[in-house]
Amino acid sequence: MGINRVDTAPVYGLGHSEEVVGRAIKGFRDKGIIATKCDLIWDRDGNISGFLKSIRSEVEASLRRLDIEVIDLYQIYWLTPDEDIEEAWSIMADLIKEGKFVCGCVQF
Repeated sequence: MGINRVDTAPVYGLGHSEEVVGRAIKGFRDKGIIATKCDLIWDRDGNISGFLKSIRSEVEASLRRLDIEVIDLYQIYWLTPDEDIEEAWSIMADLIKEGKFVCGCVQF
């Protein structure tokens, strides 16, 4: 139907959205762009907060839930200025070099 980009986030449904997207794109991975986000995480009680230093573990979890090897667009979500941003960009650059995602950006 012409859809060629899916944008999701692990915080949507506490991971459930990425799992649904992963099932929906099975067999069609090469037909479109997959985008997801990081920074908003949840604890065991479902409380949501931001934590930029968790990017590496977040991208690994997203890849697992989406059941793909590479994310096309990985976004830092709800960026709030803090001392972690430089480290976050460094981690993002490393993950691009490792082939975990193609490009990254900040979504405000």
